[in-house]
Amino acid sequence: MSRLNSLALLALLMPCTLWAQDDFQSGLWRVDMTTFNLPRAEDDAPVSSATDTLCLTPEQAQSPQGVVQALWGQVSCNDVEIGYRDGGAKVSVACGEGDSAMRSVDTLTFDSPTAFISELKTDSHGYTAQTLSEYRWLASDC
Repeated sequence: MSRLNSLALLALLMPCTLWAQDDFQSGLWRVDMTTFNLPRAEDDAPVSSATDTLCLTPEQAQSPQGVVQALWGQVSCNDVEIGYRDGGAKVSVACGEGDSAMRSVDTLTFDSPTAFISELKTDSHGYTAQTLSEYRWLASDC
């Protein structure tokens, strides 16, 4: 690859790399959620679909940690692990024991200051479900 092509590719990728250091947009976010039972065949219909909103405060919008706190709030389970990586986070939660146990893993991918996705997989009472959520910023005011 020529030096000019390499520099052009670097220039295209740089905004994605630099964004990881910036804030999210605070304000009103649209959340489109679709839930499927697992295992899932390619043409299975969703169990449910819904649209909701989320209000990110300026404080929450300052970091991935703030966004995770806005989504998960105060989790009352004893077994909670949160890991952050460039461009995302993973939240693992386990509650209860035996037949009443519930385990969830939420993988968040931060696409830009105005968009991110969540892939939440939950095992509870012998069933497994996956909820795919798309978050899109709408407005500065909630």
